[in-house]
Amino acid sequence: MAKVKIEIVEDEAITARDLQNMLTELGYDVVAIASSGEVAIKKTEENQPDLVLMDILLKGNIDGIEAAELIHERFDIPVVYVTAYMDKKQLEKTKASGSYGYITKPFEDKSVLRSTIEIALQRHKLEKRLRNAEQDWCNSFNALDDVMLITDSDYNIEKINKIGLKLLGKSKEEVIGQKCYRVISGADSPGEDCPCRKSQETKKVESIDRYEDRFGKYFSVMSSPIFDENGEIIKFVDLRRDITERKRAEEQQKLLLHAAESSIDGLAMGDLEGRITYVNDAFVKMFGYSREELIGNEIALFYPKDQLPKLEKALKATMAGGWIGELVGKRKNGERFPIAISSSIVKDDEGNVIAHMASHEDISERKRAELELANALRERRDIMETVPDIIYVLDMNGKLIRWNSKLAVFTGLSSEELMGRPAREFIFEVDREITAEAIREAYEKGQAEIEMSIIRKDGTPVPHHWTAALLKDEQGNAIGITGVGMDISERKRAEDELKKKNEDLELFNRLAVGRELKMIELKKEINSLLKELGKEPRYEIVGEGEEKGWV
Repeated sequence: MAKVKIEIVEDEAITARDLQNMLTELGYDVVAIASSGEVAIKKTEENQPDLVLMDILLKGNIDGIEAAELIHERFDIPVVYVTAYMDKKQLEKTKASGSYGYITKPFEDKSVLRSTIEIALQRHKLEKRLRNAEQDWCNSFNALDDVMLITDSDYNIEKINKIGLKLLGKSKEEVIGQKCYRVISGADSPGEDCPCRKSQETKKVESIDRYEDRFGKYFSVMSSPIFDENGEIIKFVDLRRDITERKRAEEQQKLLLHAAESSIDGLAMGDLEGRITYVNDAFVKMFGYSREELIGNEIALFYPKDQLPKLEKALKATMAGGWIGELVGKRKNGERFPIAISSSIVKDDEGNVIAHMASHEDISERKRAELELANALRERRDIMETVPDIIYVLDMNGKLIRWNSKLAVFTGLSSEELMGRPAREFIFEVDREITAEAIREAYEKGQAEIEMSIIRKDGTPVPHHWTAALLKDEQGNAIGITGVGMDISERKRAEDELKKKNEDLELFNRLAVGRELKMIELKKEINSLLKELGKEPRYEIVGEGEEKGWV
């Protein structure tokens, strides 16, 4: 164990040497001897002793008390005074300087010297621990994320941490000594719900959640009383935690709960072990159990055994991120019914999965409607296949959703290739604009007709007469376009042949009329020559005024 290092400050050399010998015999290490206050300060800085024995009366500009004050202030080293005599005035000065004791000359009793030194060292050690503890407390006090005040029993602020000053936007000097209710709430007195006020009555810790208009925040306020030895309250520790986000979350949770209870779909939440932790009224009604019978039970109990493998896969998919699908549920009375389910995971603020939530829709009516529709479509499909023309149904985006086999044969495409394909892809390019116009007309007026060409599987355009009619649901909402396409290529060929014959006949007529006109001109020339020769005209020109010629 290292020896205690001691510095002696004594301007009498013999006294200093005697004291050094005595300290050495007691097992201490004398690291320096100084004869003045100035030298003492210098040697203290150089040697960093554990304790200084300081003569009060020193020669020089700095006496022992002044030197002790500087040493204690600069180096935090305890000082024990050494003196032959100490009057009342000097005693008061030594107390003010932070003395750790004193020893009177001459040094006759080694045990007194040792005990004085050890008590001084122990006291310094305890004070240092106390200062460190106080500093740690101050650091913790100021490191809090919550506002902390210490007030006296009359609500006067004695301490406030940094986050409190930041919230108030004030300096410590502006706050200390002020009434806490005035500084924080701008009130003239503590309110009826003030935790400090209640604590004065109950002598217990009191707390309340309150909204501070000044800051636009919710705070959880807790007041803890501090008592004296007589059990009287002398201070309060006031802790204010910002719970604005928590309050908002609670309000959001209330809204979500209200939305869940208002939902027409059955909502259920389960924990990671597969037990139900929450159900809404719609879920209770759907399965026929009471809420008490549902909460805490395993989800698997509400599904038939043949559905359990599917349910297990659905739960695994849910924990992996989410699942949408259909299962068959089982009501309390044993009735099986189809359910459309959409499930997802629930996470806490740290991103940990804590539960899973699922929405359940009873699709019994939909399934019955789908079955009826399938039967109706099957009958309609049988009828559609007997028609020699193309029958089609388009959705609101102009994509094929139903057709008869005539379209598949004509285009050479499979059902998979036709489904969802834009109808414009089958229309001859030059006819696409007029076709789009006809579809717009069908949307606006309910129906339209057009002649345009569609492309055969070999790329050949074939003329068709198309009808288009607006398709509506039971509520009268437009859901698509349906119609018939009739191959008019034979009719077009017949029309083209008739047109050609008419053109040929017209050409023949034009040629015949031209020939007749030329004959008339020729006859006129012959008659004119005969007239010049003094002969009679040979031809009679019909329609030439009163003239009559020879035929």
